[in-house]
Amino acid sequence: MLCWTSAMAVRHLFPEKKRVANMGWLLGLSAFAVHVWTAFDGFYSWDFSVALDETVRLTEAVTGWRSSVGLWVNFAFLAVLTADLGLRILKKGGVCKTQNRILEILVIFMIINGAVIFAIGPVRWFGSGLLLGLAAVIWYAKIHHRNHA
Repeated sequence: MLCWTSAMAVRHLFPEKKRVANMGWLLGLSAFAVHVWTAFDGFYSWDFSVALDETVRLTEAVTGWRSSVGLWVNFAFLAVLTADLGLRILKKGGVCKTQNRILEILVIFMIINGAVIFAIGPVRWFGSGLLLGLAAVIWYAKIHHRNHA
């Protein structure tokens, strides 16, 4: 989360620093891949049915809705960000602003769910703080760029 929000902050504050932002994005993707790997290894013992059951249990406990969609969303998220990395490599670091914005919205959605709604204690506070900090950075960048454009 910290890598992704840092990458987004760099994109908004220093648009010319694409390589720095892309490195933060890569580190965030790497950390997320490790997160998925360690969850399947440590919590689910590589048993997909256990992962589905636990996702249903947690989703129902938090939202009242019996669904395993959260697990599938995590897989889709990993696939989309991996495909994005491939495009960044093929385009030598450059992607369009629309692609960046869509991916930023997707990452923010995942942080809201993973680090605020489904988190407890310090993780929830950390996730909330990151999102508030990112919102302040984006707001500042918009005001700053508008006044200096």
